[in-house]
Amino acid sequence: MLSSFILPPLFINNFESSFYATILVISSLAPWLSLTLLGTPQYLVTIISQTQYYFKKYDHAKYAILIAFCSVILSLMIINIFGFNYFFKEEILEKYSSFIYLSMITLVLKFLLDVFSSILTGFFLIHVAKLFEILFILINVIAVTGVVFFNFDIILIPLINLAFNISVIALLLYFGIKKVNLIFHIKKFKKFLKGTLPFFWISIPGLIFWNTDILILNHFLKDGDVINYSILFRIISIYLIFFGIMNNVVVPYIGNKYAQKKYDFLLLNIERQIFIYTFFGMILSIVFIQYVDVFIDFWIGPGKVITDKESKLIFIVFFATYFLTSIMNIHIMAFNIVKEVINIVWIEAILNLIISVVLVQFIGMKGVILGTTLAIIFTQLIFLPKIVYSKLGYKFFINNCFYKNYLFLLSSIFYFYLINQNAYLLNFISFIVLIVIFILINKGVNRQDLGSYIKELIVARK
Repeated sequence: MLSSFILPPLFINNFESSFYATILVISSLAPWLSLTLLGTPQYLVTIISQTQYYFKKYDHAKYAILIAFCSVILSLMIINIFGFNYFFKEEILEKYSSFIYLSMITLVLKFLLDVFSSILTGFFLIHVAKLFEILFILINVIAVTGVVFFNFDIILIPLINLAFNISVIALLLYFGIKKVNLIFHIKKFKKFLKGTLPFFWISIPGLIFWNTDILILNHFLKDGDVINYSILFRIISIYLIFFGIMNNVVVPYIGNKYAQKKYDFLLLNIERQIFIYTFFGMILSIVFIQYVDVFIDFWIGPGKVITDKESKLIFIVFFATYFLTSIMNIHIMAFNIVKEVINIVWIEAILNLIISVVLVQFIGMKGVILGTTLAIIFTQLIFLPKIVYSKLGYKFFINNCFYKNYLFLLSSIFYFYLINQNAYLLNFISFIVLIVIFILINKGVNRQDLGSYIKELIVARK
């Protein structure tokens, strides 16, 4: 997150727009090559943490590293055989071919670091894994800063990152190989490989959903559109991280209550979450609509990023839809019923891709954002609440507080989108009125125990 806010101003203010757009495309391409890992990092965390004996833990790590090495080799072969002609224009390849090639190699080698990070996490050495992640970010920031302020060649950026990746991999292999029995058993390897495949299938829709927008924009539109989209999305990502932290706190808490079959408590818990998320979502949405341009000018520089009102509106509707449905997502994770929604996730990803590709050709960048938003509305927003409530033995109705709060949130967003931003008195009065309406909509929620509820979550987190 730190590099996401330090690096964009450096790139946009010191390089051509085509260079930063190229970096964004590279960052969207690399995760697709990570499919060659077959879901190993995600599976590894689970299987190592659940395995009791250390020699078995090391066996899992050994097979994971083998898959990672094969993944790196296969990815490098794909890069060399197919190249980048489809993803980059000819003039971009002429300018930045060496940079693109070395950057992709660096990101492919990072697949090994991702596997090592999962191993460390599985052994409950999360702090060590996080240390390497922080070092990687710092090295990247230092490399970019050196190029900007000392006029070094841009090729130095991937070279420094590549050298760091190779050094860390060598260090981890040196200390890790001493503890591993290097004899490989085909049956055990096949069993391990079979365990990774569910994670592999689940990861594909996520890649389609999160890593196609930049590629679509780059293919159909100009570099400026790619950059404008990425800047708005980075700001929205602050909001998503904020709610992501809240989600991480409550998942174990919800899972524990579900195991105890405290269904009535969980129904009350959902109402509380809807109340809290809608309240904060309303405030953050209004702040985004009113002041996002001011923030962009302060962060990137005046006039460097041009955004239109419609794009900002669709982005914040995406945020409101995504974060409110995240309440249902965390219950699905806590109930351990992810397999029951895999079809919904796939439909969402395919819808996102189709709608975005069609609309981008008619309404530009707005079409891509709208495609992502509509995909969530037609899948998660409609089906996930019904699934979650059914697991709690409750028949879900359309007038449920979930949809009431969602419609309220959308109404508040559209209202503040339409009124004059500089009418401060009207804005203040409107905000007070919205608060009153919000309280009336949620009059059935026991607000007096919200404070104790939040304290209970904090205690549960500790």
